[in-house]
Amino acid sequence: MVPGMSGFDRGRDVRGWVVVPLATLVVAPLVAGSLGLLMVIGGGLGEAPSICAARPGHNQCEETTLSTLAEHVLLFGALWLLLWLTPWWRGLRAARIVLAVLAGAVLVLAPFRMI
Repeated sequence: MVPGMSGFDRGRDVRGWVVVPLATLVVAPLVAGSLGLLMVIGGGLGEAPSICAARPGHNQCEETTLSTLAEHVLLFGALWLLLWLTPWWRGLRAARIVLAVLAGAVLVLAPFRMI
């Protein structure tokens, strides 16, 4: 037991340590892609995303869109790797789940930045 950390469970939670990152890797892109598709079908995304308004003309809109999506994917990847770096202790299960939800939210927010 670590001094000052009474009640912290350092028991093994290998199943949760494996399932949470893998579920995040499957569920988050599916939700983000479905949400983006629904926004396109529903008309939430018009001809040009609003992030292109700051660029002169539509010549750099594709680059702006791809760089915005790349930012979200890279941040999701970094948070997903951080899930694997979190120890498999049972006491860190809640932290792992919060980190997985945060990683998923980063990916899901990408279509909202396009509006």
